[in-house]
Amino acid sequence: MPSERSTPGRSTLPICVTTIVNGGAGVWGAMPMPPMPAVGDDALQQIVAWLTSGEESERSD
Repeated sequence: MPSERSTPGRSTLPICVTTIVNGGAGVWGAMPMPPMPAVGDDALQQIVAWLTSGEESERSD
């Protein structure tokens, strides 16, 4: 989780936003994340807030 890997005092928000919009590879494993430039600012803020919160997702399987 990003909340576990962040450096104290360093905001992960800009890093996460950039990675979501531009894509990335090698941070969390071998599977690359494709770029998602169409994700709106409000959705980006919600996604990053959830990622950095450390909360588990609720699965509806």
